[in-house]
Amino acid sequence: MPFKDESARRAVLLAGAAVLVTLVVDFLVLIESARKGTATGVFTRDVRTVIVETHTKPPFYAGWVSQLTIMVWAASAALSAAVAYVQTARRGWMLGFAALLTLLCLDDALMLHEWGVHGLVPENAFYAVYAVLGLSLLSRLRWNDPVTGLFVAGGVCLGVSIAIDQLSPHIFLTEDSFKLLGTLLWLAIPLLCLTRVRDEVATALAPVD
Repeated sequence: MPFKDESARRAVLLAGAAVLVTLVVDFLVLIESARKGTATGVFTRDVRTVIVETHTKPPFYAGWVSQLTIMVWAASAALSAAVAYVQTARRGWMLGFAALLTLLCLDDALMLHEWGVHGLVPENAFYAVYAVLGLSLLSRLRWNDPVTGLFVAGGVCLGVSIAIDQLSPHIFLTEDSFKLLGTLLWLAIPLLCLTRVRDEVATALAPVD
């Protein structure tokens, strides 16, 4: 497959890696679920939710996919902030992206949208805020930029995860797989930008003939 530039090739490779990681996680969940005779939701859902619904002490492996997703959120936010520091051309956008990732990480870790900040804020209000922030970031991207493809693909996966949660809330593995894939695709954005920074530094330091 021909690519217009190296950045596009790297974006495709990063997206492929995100899909591969998600498939490996799904495979491990299915294998362990069958081996232990445990529902897949025990592996993928938040530990507190598992405790509330089962009224028992959860096994040590409960919620590990949920915890992995939270770690990816946090890593994506930190890397995006780092990119904003070193890449002036995209600084404003990366700071906004880092802020959105931080909000999503806090939401996932503290279960803000599920519990609605103790019933004060409707769940759909959280989704509306995230949608507005996401569309605002999208409007500032160029369609021929590989970052745009990763951003849109990740956003679509997260949107599918939300739709499943609202319409078919009991197919946990599918819902959480799309969420994990969306977070990994968004993690690919700062990673791709960091490769660009590396190339720019290498070019600047290259000896002149």
